[in-house]
Amino acid sequence: EAIPEFNTALRINPDYVEAHVDLGAVLADMPGGLPEAIAEYELALRIKPDSAEAHHNLGNALAKIPGRGADAIQQYETALRINPADTDARTNLAVAMTQKPGHVTEAISEYEAVLKINPDSAEAHSNLGAALVLIPGRLPEAIHEYEEAVRIHPAFAEAHYNLGSALAKIPGRLPDALAHYQTAIRIRP
Repeated sequence: EAIPEFNTALRINPDYVEAHVDLGAVLADMPGGLPEAIAEYELALRIKPDSAEAHHNLGNALAKIPGRGADAIQQYETALRINPADTDARTNLAVAMTQKPGHVTEAISEYEAVLKINPDSAEAHSNLGAALVLIPGRLPEAIHEYEEAVRIHPAFAEAHYNLGSALAKIPGRLPDALAHYQTAIRIRP
């Protein structure tokens, strides 16, 4: 129902950046809508090249397309040059970097930057743990981050699961791992 309304707004004012961005967001959530969403974000950026929201949303759309991770990273970085305090863009940049071989250390830096802005972000602690687990020798730090995530948000099933998986790698910690697995299952059967 929103699409015709956005289209009407854009017929009245084709340079209405927010309408292009919001239409892109609706299209991005529809099956097969990514190409149209990308086109809307690109139109918004032609009108207003310094729209952090359009760059961020374009990055999100590109991240969903196999082989476009580098393009997504570029859009997130542009959004962050415009608005360095955007923790969502920084988190999405870190996720994209984690998926790109050789960029885990950069992703860790981005998660740490998110936590400087929002130290109570359970998601950022959990994501940081997931990145740290990929680096040999950093398992204790990963466990600490997962523990922080479940301390902040005790009903965070994925963090309990990841904490269980990390603890299972340490001799003698299997009972603790099982407890976190069971908690994850109770939260999300």
